[in-house]
Amino acid sequence: MTQTVPRFLQRYKGVEGYYFINRNADLGYIRAADAKPVKENFPQLHDRKFMRAHPDFVQQLETFLRDLQEMSYLYLNTAETGMELGYILPANSPNHVWRSSTLVMHKHVIDSMRKDEEKRRLEADQASPSHRTVDAVIARRSVHRGLNTLLDHRTTEGEHKYFPVLFFHGSHLSNAPEKNKILGQSSGYHDTSLRVLNLLWRRHRDGGRLYGMDVMFDLLRANVKRRSALDLGGRIRAGSRPVDRVLAGPGAESQDPGSRPTQLQ
Repeated sequence: MTQTVPRFLQRYKGVEGYYFINRNADLGYIRAADAKPVKENFPQLHDRKFMRAHPDFVQQLETFLRDLQEMSYLYLNTAETGMELGYILPANSPNHVWRSSTLVMHKHVIDSMRKDEEKRRLEADQASPSHRTVDAVIARRSVHRGLNTLLDHRTTEGEHKYFPVLFFHGSHLSNAPEKNKILGQSSGYHDTSLRVLNLLWRRHRDGGRLYGMDVMFDLLRANVKRRSALDLGGRIRAGSRPVDRVLAGPGAESQDPGSRPTQLQ
């Protein structure tokens, strides 16, 4: 199936400004102003003031890019699901009051956030903990509020637990049947083609803190917060750039904006 950016945004309203990762482990986002796919090239590398303040940024970036490669490979080629936080349902559902697409979190994420909330309440000497706060915020929310909730969530130790990144696999995910079984989805996997992964997955896999990566993730989080203003009007923008240019390889920015749409990868 061929999809252009406007068609993609019509189906998944509200994802502009949030990070995507593709099968080649490239990181990028869709710019809200003109629906242009932009690859993240980390311009801070050319900012002398920033580099003087953060002399280890190059090392952090190299580690981060290696993690992206490993993450993409494991997600596409194994039954590993610990890095997957949930999925995005298309917009315009009659069951929701919001007009954007919908974020649905996996049960293991909801349970984990609930435990953090209960522990936080107990440590604050509050009344008996309730599940209502976490369930109401996480179970099914507009994509904007849901992704921002994940970005803002912290453990009781004050550390960020999640950094959501979007991954569109279409019908090409090699182990979709296995993932369906693990996630309890017997059918309709094509309806949840836009998945939400956790860039902080190594913290969970390795059972601890990601030492030396604070500057990198603070920078990425600030970028998302700055860009991800929800388009309440739900306008579909003009243009016909192919969606897989969201995270296209070198030279993508120089391609003809009117080039023929290509298949999503």
